[in-house]
Amino acid sequence: NESCGTVQSIVASCDLTRPVDQVHSTLSAMKQQCSMVQGIRWILDVAHDNDQEVIPDTVTHVACKRHDLQSFGTIDYLKVPAFEAGFACLAEYNFSFDLQCAPNQLKRAAVLMEKHPNVPVSIDHMGKLRSIDNALDEGDSDDPATFMNNEQLRVWKEGMQAMGELPHIYCKLSMLGYVIPGWHNTQKGQDLMKQLLSWVVLDWFGPKRCIAALNWHVNAEVSDSDGESSSGPSPVQYIQLLSQLLPPEMNQEQRDDIFAYNACRFYKVPIPQLGGAN
Repeated sequence: NESCGTVQSIVASCDLTRPVDQVHSTLSAMKQQCSMVQGIRWILDVAHDNDQEVIPDTVTHVACKRHDLQSFGTIDYLKVPAFEAGFACLAEYNFSFDLQCAPNQLKRAAVLMEKHPNVPVSIDHMGKLRSIDNALDEGDSDDPATFMNNEQLRVWKEGMQAMGELPHIYCKLSMLGYVIPGWHNTQKGQDLMKQLLSWVVLDWFGPKRCIAALNWHVNAEVSDSDGESSSGPSPVQYIQLLSQLLPPEMNQEQRDDIFAYNACRFYKVPIPQLGGAN
């Protein structure tokens, strides 16, 4: 309903592995029927190299159970030529793509998306690094490598760095409780989150390509951690904590970009006038 004043932009769903003519037909219909549709999201999470079985340890989102193993020989659509063919169609409609994938898929995603610079991409949930709080009670809080599975961190860092090198890729700062369950309740969790945010915001993407996002649905714990924690911050608490944990050297203009303007540019929403987010 385009008369709804609170909705400014819509990200729709389309299976990009379908035959190209069907993908074009679907995207064209979306474009014609609702001018607020600005992009496509199709969840791709496959968390391990075992892409031959739809099992919980491999498919970390229920939506990926619908991936067609029989037709493509893999549930990892980033390995499927049909997915790339459908992805390439997005540029014709000036659509963006919301990428939700696991850390081990990020480098494959970078290879694909480098070929399509006219399709802006937003990485959902900061690349979905998962539950790295296993060693939060060990070591020096100034050295995040002592807190987590080093291999998991290495894979995530390499993938995020590869994505950050592409100027049309953005990163959403969302679902932080999936990364560190209960991060909002402990000082060590917040110290580690501060380091991760510094890498993402300063080293890899820059303040012009990071987007603060609530991911709000169901309740606080589901929105923040997808069930990895029994609690989560309220929307107001989340924004306040995120602002506190962003690199202190960032100026007000950069903070306004992260909390409002970058999302407006990416999703083609009219730029609001802000008084400053502290």
